[in-house]
Amino acid sequence: MVSDPAPPSAPHYSAYSLPSTHLPGEDILFCIDVDLKEVAAVEQAAATNESEAATLRSEVERLEGLLAAEKASHEEEMRRGARLGDQLQTAYQEKAALEE
Repeated sequence: MVSDPAPPSAPHYSAYSLPSTHLPGEDILFCIDVDLKEVAAVEQAAATNESEAATLRSEVERLEGLLAAEKASHEEEMRRGARLGDQLQTAYQEKAALEE
């Protein structure tokens, strides 16, 4: 416990005082001394983390959009390839018919 220096005639006040009560054996008491500078640093870190999370969410959305566009392009290419395959097969059949 930290106490304020006081002249002998002044009443004694401690910097930290807790009411004296009996705590059960399983209770644990933590006293944390946090100043305004530390609070500001924690708030700044939280804001920075939120900003980074928002940036990452935006990047994920952008990448999902690119992936969806690439998938649609691939599917269109597959359909186009199938149509060209059908046209090629028809051309082979016509050629074979003309050669007979």
